[in-house]
Amino acid sequence: MRMLMPRGGSMSDAIWQFLIQLVEPKVRLESRVHQKMYLARYARESVFVWEDREVVELDAYFAALVTLISKENELSRVSENR
Repeated sequence: MRMLMPRGGSMSDAIWQFLIQLVEPKVRLESRVHQKMYLARYARESVFVWEDREVVELDAYFAALVTLISKENELSRVSENR
């Protein structure tokens, strides 16, 4: 569970045991697999490149990927409306 949802000195550490009960491990693992697949696809790397990355790092790269794709979609919509 530590790898699924890391703690980092935040206020949530005080209620960590209650927060972790709300998480469904199977759902979180499926989410991580999807993140790794998207990152592998768009970074054109093997999916195994992402296996040993920290969860925080995966989240950061995935958030950057989502932002990038959103901006690309906006630009493509703008060019279609011309």
